[in-house]
Amino acid sequence: MRLVALGGVVGILALPALAQGEDISRFIQQLDPSCRHVSAVNYKSPALVQPRSGRVFFTTGTLQRTPYQKGQCLPAHVQTPTVSLVFLDRKTNALPLLRHRSVVFLQYVTPLAFSPDGRFLVLRVDRSNGLDLYSTLDVIDTERQFLPLHLPICPDATFGASFQGFVADHRIQVRCLTGEENSTQVWDLRRRTSL
Repeated sequence: MRLVALGGVVGILALPALAQGEDISRFIQQLDPSCRHVSAVNYKSPALVQPRSGRVFFTTGTLQRTPYQKGQCLPAHVQTPTVSLVFLDRKTNALPLLRHRSVVFLQYVTPLAFSPDGRFLVLRVDRSNGLDLYSTLDVIDTERQFLPLHLPICPDATFGASFQGFVADHRIQVRCLTGEENSTQVWDLRRRTSL
């Protein structure tokens, strides 16, 4: 993975594709520490190949921190102006994933896995306000205009959710990260319901 900082700080970072929460922490440390300038990082996730079609999918995004009153540096003054799902299919197609510009969180989106039939794409969304880290999951339906399903996966979990895998073409298993007891959920993606 390659992260390139723009604005006040310029550099290239090689970070592992695992433990994205750690990547966000490292990213925050690479921003302009004086907060005198707007600093931003563009990222590109590792790519996945869709079963049956052979299309290559990855995400790109921009993470940014802006100065706050006379150069004061507040960790939570961060935003994610853009995140796109990109796929190569005779031409490059970019689909925005954020409905609205996030002005509170850094959001690092990574494609995790396709369903065996290639219809559903699971995304991990690592979020940070500059202080706390939280991971959620979202699912893209490639047969319905690449719309995110926005399922309420583990809504009460303190630390978010972890993808465990597909248990059928249209069912995923997730682990809710609560800190003490980690419960498991199975979701039917066609019906958009928890079982």
